[in-house]
Amino acid sequence: MLSIEFRRNFEEQYREERWKEEQFAHQNGYFWLPCPICHRFFGGHEDCGTLMISWNRGWNTCKRCAPEAKRRSDKLMKEIWLRREKEQAYRWAG
Repeated sequence: MLSIEFRRNFEEQYREERWKEEQFAHQNGYFWLPCPICHRFFGGHEDCGTLMISWNRGWNTCKRCAPEAKRRSDKLMKEIWLRREKEQAYRWAG
């Protein structure tokens, strides 16, 4: 179990690090928004993943959530692809 002192130090260090990233984002014209999956803030200058919400639209996610965003996006794209193939089959069948 982590000691309370260690946890406090870690949280303070994390906040300071994120504050620097936030300042960098604002000063250089990047976005600073919460991740749609974990709700932690991240900037447009950082590595990120993409969570697709439709065929041609997506949201950026933080680096931590990139694998989950890819999994969800792949599932959505497969569903969309199957739906479009089904629609085309109906058109051709007449």
